Amino acid sequence: MVQQKLYDMILYNRTIKNTAIWLLHSKLLTEDPVYRAVYWKRIRAVIDRYRIAPSCIKLENTNACNSRCVICTHDRMKRKVGFMKRELWEKVLAEGAALGIEHASLHNFGEPLLDKSFPEIARYAKAKGIPRVTTNTNGALLTAEVASEFIDSGLDELFVSFDGATKDTFEKVRFGLNYEKVEGNVQRLIKMKKEKGAKKPLVVVDFVEFDLNRHEKSAFQNKWSGLADHVCISSLHNWGGKSTIDGKGGIHEDYVYARSFPCRLLWTDLVVNWDGRIPLCCQDTENEIILGNANTSKLVDIWQGNAFNQMRQLHLEGRMEEIPVCRECRLHTFWWIF
Repeated sequence: MVQQKLYDMILYNRTIKNTAIWLLHSKLLTEDPVYRAVYWKRIRAVIDRYRIAPSCIKLENTNACNSRCVICTHDRMKRKVGFMKRELWEKVLAEGAALGIEHASLHNFGEPLLDKSFPEIARYAKAKGIPRVTTNTNGALLTAEVASEFIDSGLDELFVSFDGATKDTFEKVRFGLNYEKVEGNVQRLIKMKKEKGAKKPLVVVDFVEFDLNRHEKSAFQNKWSGLADHVCISSLHNWGGKSTIDGKGGIHEDYVYARSFPCRLLWTDLVVNWDGRIPLCCQDTENEIILGNANTSKLVDIWQGNAFNQMRQLHLEGRMEEIPVCRECRLHTFWWIF
C-alpha cells in the first residue's frame, strides 16, 4: 500500500516526476560508484522478482484508431490493422492470471473502444482475478452505454488522453476529435459513477505536455482537479525514434538523458499485439523485433525464451544501441525504484 501511494504520488505529480527523472539520470548519481552499486542491487532484485513471469501484460485488442494526434505516429503505421479474436484474448488473459501477473493494460497502439467487445474483455480479466485492469482511450467513443459497462465491468482505471484545456488547443493536438464531445463523455462517466455510488474505474485525465499546449497546463489542472480522480501531466516521448513533431511543437526534453542502466520494460512488461505477435516492447509499434507468438506458444515460454533473454543481455551489457528500436528511444525508463 505504501509503495502504491509513493508510485501514485510520482506518477500524478509533474514536478516530483520531473525532479526524479532529472536526478536519476544526472551525472551526479549515474557516475557515483556508491549509487551505482545500490541501484544495481535494486535492478537485480526486480529482475529476480519477474524472472518467471511479467508484472504487466499489455494486450492490444486493436491497433485501429479514430484520431490523428500530432504527438503520435499512428498515421504512419505500416502494419496491418485488425482486432484480436476472442479465443486469443481469453488465452492471453487466462495464462497471465495463472502466472500471477499484477496488471493487465488493455491497450497498446490503437483506440481500444473501437472494439465492441472491450467491456467483455475487461470483465473477463477481472473474473480471472487480475488485480489491476486498466485501459487508455481518447474518450470519443465513451458513450453513456459504454460508461455504464465500464462501471459494471470492474475496470480499475481509465486513462483519458486529453491534451488541452481549450477547444482550439485540444483539436490541434488531437486532430479529428471534438473537444465538447470528449469533455462531455468524461464528465458523464464521472457523474454516472457518483450516481451509482461506484469507486471504479478511477478516471485519470492525462495531459502530454509539449510546446503546443504547455501554456494550458495550469488551466488543465485547475479544470479537472476535484472532478477526475487524478490529473496526470506527462512528458513527451518519441515512439522509439519515429516521432519528430517538427514545426507543431517539437520534442521537448526536460532532463539530461543518460543510458546508464538497462530499460526496465524488458523485465516487467509483455506486449501482445492483436494478431498474437509479441514485439520487443510498447515502443516497437511496427513489430520490428518479434520475440514470439501467443497463438502458438505459451506466454511463460516466450517470457523465459532465448529471444527475450538475448535482448535483455544487450541491455545489461550497455549495448542497447545495437537494438534498432532502442537506439533512439526516449522512453527508456528509470522505474527500477518500484
